[in-house]
Amino acid sequence: MPPKDKENPNVYTAELSVCLTSGLSNYEVWKLGIENVQSAARSLSARADLSVAAVSEAGLKVVHDPQPYEQHANLTPFPADKLACQRIATKLALASQLVVIPEV
Repeated sequence: MPPKDKENPNVYTAELSVCLTSGLSNYEVWKLGIENVQSAARSLSARADLSVAAVSEAGLKVVHDPQPYEQHANLTPFPADKLACQRIATKLALASQLVVIPEV
Protein backbone atom coordinates (compact mmCIF):
# COMPACT_ATOMS: atom_id res chain seq x y z
CA MET A 1 0.00 0.00 0.00
CA PRO A 2 1.21 3.51 -0.67
CA PRO A 3 1.54 5.77 2.38
CA LYS A 4 -1.39 7.84 3.58
CA ASP A 5 -1.47 11.48 2.54
CA LYS A 6 0.02 13.65 5.32
CA GLU A 7 -2.53 16.42 4.82
CA ASN A 8 -5.53 14.10 4.50
CA PRO A 9 -4.98 10.75 6.27
CA ASN A 10 -8.25 9.40 4.84
CA VAL A 11 -6.65 9.02 1.38
CA TYR A 12 -3.48 7.46 0.03
CA THR A 13 -0.69 9.10 -1.93
CA ALA A 14 -0.37 8.31 -5.63
CA GLU A 15 3.13 6.81 -5.30
CA LEU A 16 4.75 3.85 -3.60
CA SER A 17 8.54 4.03 -3.17
CA VAL A 18 10.47 0.98 -4.47
CA CYS A 19 14.02 -0.06 -5.41
CA LEU A 20 15.06 -1.06 -8.92
CA THR A 21 16.97 -4.33 -8.54
CA SER A 22 17.17 -5.83 -12.02
CA GLY A 23 20.65 -7.21 -12.65
CA LEU A 24 21.68 -7.08 -8.99
CA SER A 25 22.75 -10.12 -6.98
CA ASN A 26 20.81 -11.14 -3.88
CA TYR A 27 23.64 -9.69 -1.76
CA GLU A 28 23.55 -6.39 -3.69
CA VAL A 29 19.77 -6.10 -3.25
CA TRP A 30 20.03 -6.56 0.54
CA LYS A 31 22.94 -4.12 0.69
CA LEU A 32 20.87 -1.55 -1.24
CA GLY A 33 18.01 -1.92 1.24
CA ILE A 34 20.25 -1.76 4.30
CA GLU A 35 22.09 1.33 3.06
CA ASN A 36 19.08 3.24 1.70
CA VAL A 37 15.90 2.03 3.38
CA GLN A 38 16.74 0.63 6.80
CA SER A 39 16.95 3.10 9.67
CA ALA A 40 16.77 3.17 13.45
CA ALA A 41 12.97 3.34 13.19
CA ARG A 42 12.64 0.92 10.27
CA SER A 43 14.30 -2.48 10.17
CA LEU A 44 14.32 -4.86 7.21
CA SER A 45 13.18 -8.42 7.65
CA ALA A 46 11.94 -9.29 4.16
CA ARG A 47 11.33 -7.88 0.70
CA ALA A 48 8.85 -8.50 -2.10
CA ASP A 49 10.42 -9.06 -5.51
CA LEU A 50 8.12 -7.96 -8.32
CA SER A 51 8.45 -7.68 -12.09
CA VAL A 52 7.75 -4.54 -14.10
CA ALA A 53 5.26 -6.63 -16.12
CA ALA A 54 3.26 -7.38 -12.96
CA VAL A 55 3.25 -3.68 -12.06
CA SER A 56 1.97 -2.85 -15.53
CA GLU A 57 -0.71 -5.57 -15.33
CA ALA A 58 -1.92 -3.96 -12.10
CA GLY A 59 -2.42 -0.67 -13.97
CA LEU A 60 0.64 1.13 -12.60
CA LYS A 61 3.90 2.43 -14.04
CA VAL A 62 7.44 2.25 -12.67
CA VAL A 63 8.88 5.78 -12.71
CA HIS A 64 12.61 6.07 -12.07
CA ASP A 65 13.35 8.75 -9.46
CA PRO A 66 17.09 8.80 -8.64
CA GLN A 67 16.55 10.83 -5.46
CA PRO A 68 17.42 9.93 -2.72
CA TYR A 69 19.52 7.15 -4.38
CA GLU A 70 20.18 5.96 -7.94
CA GLN A 71 18.03 2.78 -7.84
CA HIS A 72 14.97 4.53 -6.36
CA ALA A 73 11.67 4.51 -8.26
CA ASN A 74 7.96 4.97 -7.62
CA LEU A 75 4.99 2.82 -8.57
CA THR A 76 2.27 5.19 -9.74
CA PRO A 77 -0.55 6.27 -10.02
CA PHE A 78 -2.31 4.68 -7.06
CA PRO A 79 -5.88 5.86 -6.59
CA ALA A 80 -6.69 7.85 -3.44
CA ASP A 81 -9.53 5.48 -2.54
CA LYS A 82 -8.61 2.86 0.10
CA LEU A 83 -10.54 -0.04 -1.46
CA ALA A 84 -9.09 0.63 -4.92
CA CYS A 85 -5.58 0.79 -3.41
CA GLN A 86 -6.17 -2.49 -1.59
CA ARG A 87 -7.24 -4.19 -4.83
CA ILE A 88 -4.05 -3.09 -6.58
CA ALA A 89 -1.90 -3.99 -3.56
CA THR A 90 -3.45 -7.48 -3.52
CA LYS A 91 -2.65 -7.96 -7.23
CA LEU A 92 0.94 -6.89 -6.59
CA ALA A 93 1.26 -9.14 -3.54
CA LEU A 94 -0.02 -12.16 -5.45
CA ALA A 95 2.47 -11.49 -8.27
CA SER A 96 5.44 -10.95 -5.96
CA GLN A 97 7.92 -13.32 -4.38
CA LEU A 98 8.60 -12.94 -0.66
CA VAL A 99 12.33 -13.07 0.17
CA VAL A 100 13.22 -13.21 3.87
CA ILE A 101 16.51 -11.59 4.91
CA PRO A 102 19.19 -14.24 5.45
CA GLU A 103 20.37 -14.83 9.00
CA VAL A 104 23.92 -13.77 9.68
